Amino acid sequence: MNTKNAQVVFKWIYRLTNVVIRNPSALTGRYKYIFILSHMRGYTSLLSHILGGHPEISGYFELHQRYRGSFDLFLMRIRVANGMNYQVRGSYLLDKVLHSKWFLSPKILQREDVFTIFTIRKPEGSLKSLMYMREKLGFPKDSLEYYIERLDSLKDMSHIPYNRLYLDGESLVDNTNPVLESLRSFLQLGENISASYSTFKFTGEGGFGDRSEFIKQGKIVKDRDAHSEFHISPDVLQKATEAYDETRHVLIENCLSI
Repeated sequence: MNTKNAQVVFKWIYRLTNVVIRNPSALTGRYKYIFILSHMRGYTSLLSHILGGHPEISGYFELHQRYRGSFDLFLMRIRVANGMNYQVRGSYLLDKVLHSKWFLSPKILQREDVFTIFTIRKPEGSLKSLMYMREKLGFPKDSLEYYIERLDSLKDMSHIPYNRLYLDGESLVDNTNPVLESLRSFLQLGENISASYSTFKFTGEGGFGDRSEFIKQGKIVKDRDAHSEFHISPDVLQKATEAYDETRHVLIENCLSI
């Protein structure tokens, strides 16, 4: 075993040991699973924090892992427990998946205990926010390429899940209360979902979701920077809009929609 692999194994052993010592029920409890399937800059950090703040749900950030079978759901338990300071609660665990390399197999998506929430954001706001991200952080290298590729992947996945819901990304901000009620009904939650939320261990940290100050507010901020300093050429916007319209149509057809 090389040094890099040994470090990965040691990290997982360390995480697992901590969960066993501090909250073993996180490994043995009976859970259902929520996957937010979307693209970067689609209000998913806001959505995952709102859901993660509900007493029946644990998880709020990107776990950056593949889901091929039951063992990966076990690894999900360890990662969520670590991100929640081992205070895993409720009956749901949550992850958001924004990149196609972190794929979910049909075997996972077809499980009755898996609930998928598809959400996409209109292209102009998405692309300008992605361009801002690229300028600040260096990725994605090509905003349009990433956006279209991810929409294609979401469109393909929407044929598979057992429990699936679609919502427009902007609707969480523009039509908050009806959206939260629809989410509560879809997930069969006992308590209402609040539009305000707590911040967590990794809130605002790089690699775990939105790094802006907005996510640290603990509430929905409607007046956000539109990144008007970035220009999108008409042909790029047209390509993105065509991909968005087609994907949204397929998602609405295949999913329960809000």
